[in-house]
Amino acid sequence: MTRGELDRAFEDQERWLSSGEGQPADLSGADLTGEDLYEADFSSANLRGANLKDAMMCDAVLVDARLAHASLVRAFLKRSDMRGADLRDADLWGANLYNANLRGVRTNFITRMKTRGVIHLTDEQRAQLGIQPARARNARRARTTADLARRLRR
Repeated sequence: MTRGELDRAFEDQERWLSSGEGQPADLSGADLTGEDLYEADFSSANLRGANLKDAMMCDAVLVDARLAHASLVRAFLKRSDMRGADLRDADLWGANLYNANLRGVRTNFITRMKTRGVIHLTDEQRAQLGIQPARARNARRARTTADLARRLRR
């Protein structure tokens, strides 16, 4: 996607948000690596397969955005509103989701596997993403280690 195409997509999004005319932006497959998208409103936008690696998206609005297969590696999504976003097969490795609203996000097993290394993920956010809370994982790990130690002593 060229810079001109990106600018038109952003204009389409702004027009759709302000007047309801047209359609939400189609940024599918766009390379937005490292872009400053602070407070950007991508409500209902198509960002499927977009590269948002290292993007600054603090306070962004991504309500009902389609982010399936998107790369959000190390994206800064602090306080972003992601209610109802489609995150199936998205890569969230190292993303900062501090105080992000993840209610109703759609995920799958692949998304959950790619959330390792996510920064500032609360137990509530883990539940919203379908990930087991850290305390439960650690407890299971401790039980497994204790079971292994008992078996070895026999």
